Amino acid sequence: MRFVMGADGTDREIDCIHMCLYALDAMGISRPELNPVWYKTSALTHLRALRKWGERVERPIYDGDILWCGGLGPTFAVVWDQGILHINHHSKTVKWCPLDRLTNYRTYRYCPTKGS
Repeated sequence: MRFVMGADGTDREIDCIHMCLYALDAMGISRPELNPVWYKTSALTHLRALRKWGERVERPIYDGDILWCGGLGPTFAVVWDQGILHINHHSKTVKWCPLDRLTNYRTYRYCPTKGS
């Protein structure tokens, strides 16, 4: 799949939000429903949505932990197989890197009592 910001997850195009949702589905972890408003809102709105879904944790450890990464702009990533799946903005592809490679993030872990 090719990275396109705001892609709807069809026609072989994906963005960081869809990548995380697909990964959670594949891991059998409950996930929030996609909200198209996320593409037009602030980082604060993204973080509020993540807090409704899960608990903020100090660092990513478990498969399915979601990272909200700052830096070049809001980007979402997901922990998988002791690493992080993320969209590489240079190659426009999904990449995996060790957990300690990314910085400037907030991590959220699904909390069943919060629902999705």
